[in-house]
Amino acid sequence: MGVPERVKDATVQGWLHKAAHDMTAGQVLLAAEPPVVYAACCHAHQAATGYLMALLSLYGVEFPRTHSIKKLLGLLQPVDDPAASELEVAVSLTAHGAAQHMPGEHQLKLGDAYEALGLANLVQEAVLWRVHFAEEFPEQPLESLVKHLRSGTRVDSALQRAQQLIYDAWEAPTRERVVALATRALEVSPDCADAYVLLGEYTAKTFDQAIKLYTAGVKAGERAISEGTFPVGAGHFWGVVETRPYMRARAALAESLRESGQREEAAEHCQELLRLNPRDNQGIRYLLMACLIELGQDKEAARLWRQYKGERTAEWAYTRVLLTFRQHGDSARTRAVLKRALASNQFVPSYLLRRKRVPRQLPDAYGFGTAEEAACYAHRYRATWQSVPGALALLDAAIAGG
Repeated sequence: MGVPERVKDATVQGWLHKAAHDMTAGQVLLAAEPPVVYAACCHAHQAATGYLMALLSLYGVEFPRTHSIKKLLGLLQPVDDPAASELEVAVSLTAHGAAQHMPGEHQLKLGDAYEALGLANLVQEAVLWRVHFAEEFPEQPLESLVKHLRSGTRVDSALQRAQQLIYDAWEAPTRERVVALATRALEVSPDCADAYVLLGEYTAKTFDQAIKLYTAGVKAGERAISEGTFPVGAGHFWGVVETRPYMRARAALAESLRESGQREEAAEHCQELLRLNPRDNQGIRYLLMACLIELGQDKEAARLWRQYKGERTAEWAYTRVLLTFRQHGDSARTRAVLKRALASNQFVPSYLLRRKRVPRQLPDAYGFGTAEEAACYAHRYRATWQSVPGALALLDAAIAGG
């Protein structure tokens, strides 16, 4: 997909470029050892404001140079009320950004930094969706979902207390502490889906144990957000924070099912997650693509690739190579697609061919075109490439030929 004509304005591109840099900086600072919490929060705030300014520029709305997300959303509301409503949760980022300059007044913890980057990511996805995909996926009334979840409903204080324990668990320094906090969270509220996810990650010794815990997490998430949310909110899940524990639990279940060889079941969960959230903040399309290729469902895989063809990640570039090779063999067309993939990330073949070892601990954040991105791709897709006869030989020949 080329850049839409309406997005070629230098002002829009400039704000998008600046926001992307701030987003990357925040991720790098959070992944540092130890994490640089205040600076990460500051960059998350700057990224969010940058993306909002890009969107306002796209709509031709004049705006002042301001750090107030609330003020920017107020300017956005008359021209894109669904976006303004969806991103209202990001208003708290303004305080996170101010904490960098007034640390004595705003005490931030590691959980705050994760939340800040999560909110910045929400803004990023909403803006980039409108920039690149809005014409392909028409908006649905997000206000209906927000009102359904937040108007006239009883606040479950027990679940809120349990979720706070989960935030503490995400910061916990030891495995034992994580498990203790997750266990305590379930004692406080059995509807805490994230607690089951953590127990699945940290205590399960077999796939069956993990699947059982993740399944319990999905059911807990369903109870927490109520049945009526699904017909009202389909298409906008993740856009409202209350739906995220359910989405995380279902994604973990799908991943575990795929790893245990239950690819059809995994694909069904992935397809439902994408129906609920076609913007795919979680990267579910990558897991679904692996399942579809391993199941030999090339038509479905090609359809999925076209649905998100605007992105430039190694996952999409190299998966396109695999699909093209399956359809056309070692042809000029396949080699042209491979050439473009190599240009996007030159390190992937070395990991797929085992010339470099994929680290046991995968990075939490990485940049496009980096060795870290390549390692993450190989971790998920090496078995997929091995399942296609001749695919790795194609890579080997391409590298040998320079």
